[in-house]
Amino acid sequence: MENHEVDVLVIGSGAGGLTAAITAHEYGGDVLVVEKSGEYGGTSATSGGGIWIPCNHLMEKHGESDTRDAALTYMKECIGDDVTEERMAAFVDNAPKMLKSTEDKSDVKYIATPYADYFPDKPGGKDGWRTLDPVPFNAGKLGKTFMKLRGPHPQTIFGGFTITIPEASRLITRAKGWQFIIMKQMILYRLDIPMRMRTKKHRRLTAGNALVGRCLKTMKKRGIKSWLNAGMKSLIETDGRVTGAIVEKDGVDVRVNAKRGVILAAGGFESNSEMREKYLPGPTDIAWSATPGTNMGDAHRAAEDVGANLTLMDGAWWGPSVRVPGSDRSMVMFAERALPGVYIVNGKGERFLNEGASYDAVGKQMQAHPNDSWVVFDGRVRKRYAVGPLYPGSVFPDSKWPQSFHEIIYKADTLE
Repeated sequence: MENHEVDVLVIGSGAGGLTAAITAHEYGGDVLVVEKSGEYGGTSATSGGGIWIPCNHLMEKHGESDTRDAALTYMKECIGDDVTEERMAAFVDNAPKMLKSTEDKSDVKYIATPYADYFPDKPGGKDGWRTLDPVPFNAGKLGKTFMKLRGPHPQTIFGGFTITIPEASRLITRAKGWQFIIMKQMILYRLDIPMRMRTKKHRRLTAGNALVGRCLKTMKKRGIKSWLNAGMKSLIETDGRVTGAIVEKDGVDVRVNAKRGVILAAGGFESNSEMREKYLPGPTDIAWSATPGTNMGDAHRAAEDVGANLTLMDGAWWGPSVRVPGSDRSMVMFAERALPGVYIVNGKGERFLNEGASYDAVGKQMQAHPNDSWVVFDGRVRKRYAVGPLYPGSVFPDSKWPQSFHEIIYKADTLE
């Protein structure tokens, strides 16, 4: 078996793994990142790319402030006793330092947003500025690597072009200037002839694509090594210590010895039916997930095999989702389920939750009706707003629905 030696081995190429790789390299480490798929980015690349960092330095630009006590109080109120106070304090104390260091030492850049905490009414909650969004990034700076970056989730692409989370909010609510956003990005996208000749992908990277793209740019500048199509098969244990991993690279096993450590950043297990059945509240189904389908719990299982203790395995990033037949993943209804005139009901037509709560809270409450929940809205909503896979009726009339939409969307003159 071929042997390869590094200081630090990172399993997974999402934002967490790439940030860890950049940090290890900053401190002098010889780093290798391995990714089992043929694309960089994992779920991070398809996500909104937002991070929650209390007491961050970016909110000062908006005249906002935060305190350690408020942030820690808020976390305790939300998490309870599931996590030790020591660990929560470590996050509150170090997350702002991580953000500042990452911005100073890499191409990763964020902006603070007026996006409220999920539970702003809880003690220590804040109406905004703890949530940060990635600054858009020009994919041309990645060169050929751009074609190996996992694309954004289909629900974040509008006519080929991509948008930021603040722009999406204005489009969804049809706030002032929403038409200008569409026209501007559509024109820029279509006039980018050099990129259109290569790919349908938008040069302007936003959200999770911007975050991963910026990480990849930093990796390239630093010369950090990475392998695609290289999945971890198992961890190597020597005298009770993890010292590397067996990696299947292009179908051939390679022993990667890590002198300083192995960082597991290989995502969750939402695409593993067996693990979902074992750990998540039931019933459960991999079809409900909005992620790329590559997260099989590889890191969890490998860690458990060498004696690691697993905890909080019943936790997830919940949200109400809908899947169009034939699609490779679901769409999460992040915002539209809270729009005026949109309701979620059970099979009896009864409301059982607050649609205006955070999508995580709504997703958790929907576990009470996992197979008979419906989103209900009238013609006014249909004409004005985008709901799930439907663009507003004013630009996407019912006559243009593909057959697959008719399998999940039902029209009627009344609620009876």
